[in-house]
Amino acid sequence: MEFAYLTLDVFFAAVWGLMFFMRPHGRLEMLTMSGCLGILSFIVPIFARDYFHPPYVLPIGEWLSVEDILFCFFAGGVASVIYDSFFNARYQRTENGRIWTFCATYISGLAAFLFSTLVLGYPAIIVGCVLLIVMGVVHVVIRQDLIANSLLSGFMMMILLFVSYKGWLLLIYPDFFETFATSSLFVIGIPYQEYLWGFAWGFYAG
Repeated sequence: MEFAYLTLDVFFAAVWGLMFFMRPHGRLEMLTMSGCLGILSFIVPIFARDYFHPPYVLPIGEWLSVEDILFCFFAGGVASVIYDSFFNARYQRTENGRIWTFCATYISGLAAFLFSTLVLGYPAIIVGCVLLIVMGVVHVVIRQDLIANSLLSGFMMMILLFVSYKGWLLLIYPDFFETFATSSLFVIGIPYQEYLWGFAWGFYAG
């Protein structure tokens, strides 16, 4: 089962490549969000501590891996344009106010995450989901025309994660989550945290 996580990366790499090819006007945004969220892979060891520690083929130290970086990179880019790709939406996203808002929420959210998990000891996956939703709410308060976009992006990303697990990963490695994830509740064979994370990730990045 050592190639399981890399197998999941292959799924998201394929989706990312398809969206990148089909949506030329969204490529800069995809690359930007992929880069920003790819950087967040360095906090994966915190998640590994209390929730998720999959096998690594390409480890970087004890708790981080190339697989983590790839997953954050590809999933971040997909979440940022998943709504646009399905609904063929185009709108102005690059005004200075939105850029500064994104930078502010990104930095403050990361700081709040590190404090809440490392200092206060709260579960990383729950803290991450709550903060992503809070940061997404800040964005839609400033750009109220993006409320539907953010909500639908959240639900679509959650559905995509479900498909990637049930239609790909768990067909090949059916015991993946039972072996490598710590969860008190499984919904259709998937930890409930994955549904929360999928929605929160899409809501913020979308």
